[in-house]
Amino acid sequence: MLSKDYFSRVPAQQIVLNNTGKQYEYILATKGKDYAMVYSFIGQNLSIDASKLGFKANKAKWFKPADGGIQKAKFKKKGNILSFNPPGKTERGNDWVLIIEN
Repeated sequence: MLSKDYFSRVPAQQIVLNNTGKQYEYILATKGKDYAMVYSFIGQNLSIDASKLGFKANKAKWFKPADGGIQKAKFKKKGNILSFNPPGKTERGNDWVLIIEN
């Protein structure tokens, strides 16, 4: 998270599709010039509207806040929709930050 400039980030909820969850199921998003970060507290599947990123999504990775681990993120693309599936089960405390980069 600190690998990207904090002060150039802006809220980016518009990039997250079907974000109707309440409390722990709500997904948070922010973006900068050539990256976006999307946070899920329960590790649910994510759908991102690539047309609203402002850059071409060339790579993605998962960041695990609990231990600082990083894993490559695979995604499926259908039109402008990018679909991601975080590691582990969808459950409270399986939090991940998806980092999408140009």
